[in-house]
Amino acid sequence: MTNDGSLTNKMTHPKYGLGKVYEVVVEGEPSEHQILELEKGIVIDNYELEEMKIQRLSGNQEETTYHVTLYEGRNRQIRKIFDSIGHPVVHLKRIQIGEITAPELETGEYRPLTAEEIEYLKKF
Repeated sequence: MTNDGSLTNKMTHPKYGLGKVYEVVVEGEPSEHQILELEKGIVIDNYELEEMKIQRLSGNQEETTYHVTLYEGRNRQIRKIFDSIGHPVVHLKRIQIGEITAPELETGEYRPLTAEEIEYLKKF
């Protein structure tokens, strides 16, 4: 939550290149080829998505966990890309924006940004 519209724009607009990292758990185990195709950017809902980074953390035939870094944010983008390759998302949580992390927060919790974090964000 913020009342700073300029800061919000810098955090969310793709032109600023501020990556958002998500922890994603999907059903099954996508092939390396499928993940490489997603990383290049695919067309979803008649829109060509930007490249993204997908790092495999762990997995088996039941489910696989990734860190996905996006530089743009389309509605339900992560869910849609994994649905497109037949591996629906089971769990999704944003864990980082730029260099700011808060993995210790539970769903629905929040914390104020530090002065240093605000200054970091304003550099964009």
